[in-house]
Amino acid sequence: MDDPFEPAAVEFTLKDYKMERMILSPNHWAAFACPIDLVWEPIRFAEECVNQVPNNERGVYSFVVKPGIANHPHCSYLLYIGKVKDQAFRARYRQYLHEQQKGQDARRVHVSRMLQKWDGHLWFCYAPIENEELIGAVEDALLAAYLPSHNRTFPSHVRYDLKSTLE
Repeated sequence: MDDPFEPAAVEFTLKDYKMERMILSPNHWAAFACPIDLVWEPIRFAEECVNQVPNNERGVYSFVVKPGIANHPHCSYLLYIGKVKDQAFRARYRQYLHEQQKGQDARRVHVSRMLQKWDGHLWFCYAPIENEELIGAVEDALLAAYLPSHNRTFPSHVRYDLKSTLE
């Protein structure tokens, strides 16, 4: 008998792995301007890794999916960018673990599906930023450059480009 407190296993077909929106824009990459240098730390996204995430730092983070096959060192896809200002990275990481478990009942179903779909292949990459006043500007710069497929909101100066591309 299934445990009612365990999240149901989600079955995905090949069609479910089709990316609805993936835009790689060298023009946006060239326009990237960040007010500080970022130092990224990758952590596998899994319950057992939560204590590896800092409990006293804030900044920006991303979710990256890595196939992990053929020992290829540089094969990954950035799916999502976010920021942490009013809490620590670890608290935000835990929220994502909870959102993954909630599935269709999650507040942001598109994020929950991303977490479930790429389970076992996701990495939480974070870059601490000491000056909290810069966090929003850095997130906006990253969103404008990467145009991540699972983000829903973008800085106003790239919304028009995205809208015209997706029509």
